[in-house]
Amino acid sequence: MFVSATPERLAKVNRGQFETAGVAGTIRRGADEAEDARLATELLQDPKNLQEHAYVVETIVSRLQDVATLTLPDGPQIMKNPQVQHLYTPIAGQLNGDNTVLSLAERLHPTPALGGKPVDWAMATIRTIEQHPRGLFAGPIGVVKPDGDGEMIVGIRSMWLKQQTATLFAGAGILADSDVQAEFEETGLKMTPMMNLLKEQDK
Repeated sequence: MFVSATPERLAKVNRGQFETAGVAGTIRRGADEAEDARLATELLQDPKNLQEHAYVVETIVSRLQDVATLTLPDGPQIMKNPQVQHLYTPIAGQLNGDNTVLSLAERLHPTPALGGKPVDWAMATIRTIEQHPRGLFAGPIGVVKPDGDGEMIVGIRSMWLKQQTATLFAGAGILADSDVQAEFEETGLKMTPMMNLLKEQDK
């Protein structure tokens, strides 16, 4: 069984209207509202996270601009999850022609947050350094209707259950100036929903 607590929609299509989003750039939640707001402001001003986010948004726009009329804000917003905050740019619009949710998923997957940039070099590097196959982790998962409408999410922050074994998955966006310890701690935060789920089952 595959379980995901993803914050990320890959694509949603309904009668020619589509929605997706750039979600990249992360910081922890604060202990109170004041600290939470301070951390959100820090994230919105952090060059590394802004660059990571820009890579994702620019790639989404370049992959969809010939099949859709795109609408998106000038800059990222803040998405708050229980453990972390993200830079978030909603992208929506009107599809041209007979494009379906599956055709959009094919164009968008993998985003730079999952497959790197430039994609051919990054995917070759991932195959070299990652010790285990990803399986469903980071893949498109969702529902497709007979008319091609539907919704696909990105299967991140997830868990694969097989018999009595649970394997947890989470990742971080790595750039040249990434801080190793900070990325490690971020990955731990992203695993928290699955860890909490396992703790609940152990009671």
